[in-house]
Order: sequence, then structure tokens, then C-alpha cells
Amino acid sequence: MNKFSIAIPTYYSSKFIKNTINPFIGSGVVSEIVISEDSNDELEFNKLTDILKSIQQRTSINIRVIRNKDRLGAFHNKFKSIKNCNNSYVYQIDSDNIPGKNIEDLLKNIEIPNKTIIYPSSIKQFRKLFFNQPYPKEDVILSKNEVLINKNFVKEELKNKKRIQDKDISWVLNIGNFIVKKSEYVDIVKPKLKEKEFLSADAVALSYFWLESGYKIKLLENFYHYHRKRDDSVSFTEGENSQISINHFIEKFKESS
Repeated sequence: MNKFSIAIPTYYSSKFIKNTINPFIGSGVVSEIVISEDSNDELEFNKLTDILKSIQQRTSINIRVIRNKDRLGAFHNKFKSIKNCNNSYVYQIDSDNIPGKNIEDLLKNIEIPNKTIIYPSSIKQFRKLFFNQPYPKEDVILSKNEVLINKNFVKEELKNKKRIQDKDISWVLNIGNFIVKKSEYVDIVKPKLKEKEFLSADAVALSYFWLESGYKIKLLENFYHYHRKRDDSVSFTEGENSQISINHFIEKFKESS
């Protein structure tokens, strides 16, 4: 059984971090949690570290927090959180989300083919203050079955929606919260860190870079997380830049050969 690292990039997320980490406590498959904090706010960092110290007392999982000197942005901060993991297999989950109730069994039994990143096939959306009352009507199912995606799949799906269920392919490209082999992720993403534009929609950027390299995305059946709906999420705080980034990569998919 492979041991997993959990990579959690944070930015003013101390108020959510307990919800994100608690489902991993006691897990036999998770051996470390790596958190990369992207704010330079002293008060926020102290809140975060105090909470993590309290959690650490309840678990043998090694919890580590890294503090960025300057703000990196979501794309770079996710890379930093994953790069600093010690295990070969990583589950990256956003700091305001919560893993599915089946996450331990899923990680114990998962197979990750070479050159393949694992994306959720569904999400369960909930409002910021009401995790105990998810809204069933806001569940999003991308696929009820396992789906393997390459860049031609994306190009065809953009022309004529066929296989993505409740939403469209842009939701798949933007879903994030993935499982990956660390070495493959670093190989794909590290050369892209020098790029200055179009990284605001970090999940879409990763999807494009991954597929453009000839690698594949797998939507895994029964892999889901609880997605916290927030008015201050990255997609909102990045404003117009987020939509510009999404449009940029969607056009690149359309133009790809």
C-alpha cells in the first residue's frame, strides 16, 4: 500500500483548515500533510500554526507548514506545497474544501497509471457556514463512470458536448483537487513556473499543461470532495484575470492539433 502526502495550499484559510484536515486524522494511508501559506499576515500565520499544533497532538501524521516570504499566487503555491511532499503520491486538496467520506478507502485502493492525473468525477457543493447541511440540489456530477481524457477529448467536447454530464468540459478542466505522482507533476509544472500570464485560473492552466504534454486526466468513479462555495474564492478575487485565463486555455485547446 502506497503512503500518501496531502498537499494543502493556504491563503487566509485558518478558519477552514480543521474541516479540511480532520478527515485524514487516524488514516493508515496518509503519513504527512504539507501546508504552504501564501499570506504574509503575522496574525493569520499565528492562527494557522496554533490550530495545526492542536491537530498535531491528536495524530501521528506529520503536519508541516511552510510560509512564503512573498505571495506566490495559487498556481505557484500549489506547486510549492506538492514539491515539498516526501511521498511519491500526493493528494492536493484546496484549503476550504473537505475530502469525501470514502477518502481513506479510495487512497488505499487507488491505482495511478503512468502519465495520468486523477480528477474527481463529482463534487458536493455547500455554503461557507453550513458544512453539516450540504445542499443536495447543488451536487455536480461530471461523470458516473470512469473517463479517460486527452487533449483531443477536450477539443471534441468543446465542439459537441457528449460525455460530461451535469456541466461541460470547462468544469472538468477547472475542478482541481487531484491525486498525482509527485515526480510527474513536478516534471510537467516546474518549466511553466516562469510564465507570467494566464495562470490566474490555476486548475485550468494545469489541465492544459498536463494534456499538452501528452499525459491524460482520469475522472475516477467515487472520487469526490465537498466544495465550499465562497464569494471570496480565488476565482472571485482574481476577478477578470480568472476569466481571461480560462478563455486563453480554452482557445488553446480549440487550436491544438
